[in-house]
Amino acid sequence: MHFPIIEAIDYKSRFGQEGITMRKRSGFTLIELLIVLAVIAALIATMTPLALNAIRRSQASKVAQNIKILANMLEVAAYSNGLNDEGAIAGMNGDEIRLKDLVRDLPNSYALLYDNENGKITATISTSDRADLAEVQRLLPGTQKGNWGEIQSRTAPGKNKTDDNDFFHDIPDGFKTESNGEFINYFFSFHIY
Repeated sequence: MHFPIIEAIDYKSRFGQEGITMRKRSGFTLIELLIVLAVIAALIATMTPLALNAIRRSQASKVAQNIKILANMLEVAAYSNGLNDEGAIAGMNGDEIRLKDLVRDLPNSYALLYDNENGKITATISTSDRADLAEVQRLLPGTQKGNWGEIQSRTAPGKNKTDDNDFFHDIPDGFKTESNGEFINYFFSFHIY
């Protein structure tokens, strides 16, 4: 068997004292970075609508739960405390009940209006919180949007809606009733025997 002779190459003499050295690569190439950025952009594009939908649903859930808790607590307070001499639902010390008497740490974006006609309480819990009405209605049927005049006329029909003294109310400081803004409202009624 005959093997070809391979001529030895003297790299040092041909390429200088160092010889041929391979440069060690550090970092990423531009293509690798662009691929990583494209993957991250695709993930963000996929997750953003899901996150926004979850935020929208959680805000609607918070509003619906707050309104329902306030409505339930108002009814419990009416049955427990009864009415005071003026016909208002009595609070802790016999005065007219306030939202702060019902729940602790309630934001100023909730208001209460109610009327008493011979023991029938017609009430409205309103909020200026922003939430998706369709989602709130799914969680709490009976909620509607309306402006302040509509709220007053529905809570106390036949009463003078320009005079807040025609019905009982707890409107906290900072609750903007004069604006033409739309409020989320929950209308309900119950009887006190």
